[in-house]
Amino acid sequence: MNFIFLSGFDRRMENYEAWLKSLTPRKSRVIFQEFVPHDDSSHCLGAGFECWKLTVVSYNSDIVYTQGTSHPIRLDGVACWHDSQSEWPGKVFPARIAPLRQWKDLREIGDCALSAKPLYEPLYSGKTRSLFFVPFGTAILEFENQGLRHYYRTVANGNLATVFSDEPPTMKDGAVFVYAEYIRD
Repeated sequence: MNFIFLSGFDRRMENYEAWLKSLTPRKSRVIFQEFVPHDDSSHCLGAGFECWKLTVVSYNSDIVYTQGTSHPIRLDGVACWHDSQSEWPGKVFPARIAPLRQWKDLREIGDCALSAKPLYEPLYSGKTRSLFFVPFGTAILEFENQGLRHYYRTVANGNLATVFSDEPPTMKDGAVFVYAEYIRD
């Protein structure tokens, strides 16, 4: 698996909706983009860092296919459940399709690479990434602002909650704020 550095130009999608409409119902190759939280050993060969997995897939009408699996795709480019328009549970951010660029390492169906940034994800770009330490023994925390994209990872003596929001969020029930950083586009 390769790591791709995406510049701002690579990730600029001035009109994602127009690109989606330009896809033909016949087979096209696109990227299937999935967020991989830090410390998630089920993807990225246990890479141990936050990243995005980019896989070349075949797009046919409203379904993407790759190496024995398929995912339906909604009209907005987000992966959904079979027989439902509900968002397929990617990890934190929805899995979605994005344009296949001219990278030498991503040519054939099933080719994968990792990226520190997504090709296109409006729920990520322009947000603040905040970390909170949650000591063991503390009840599951609730955000004062509901519906924020977040994930937890276990560290010594507790968990770190990584939260993506428009501004640094506040948490209740004993979490300790660690730091926040703006995610630049």
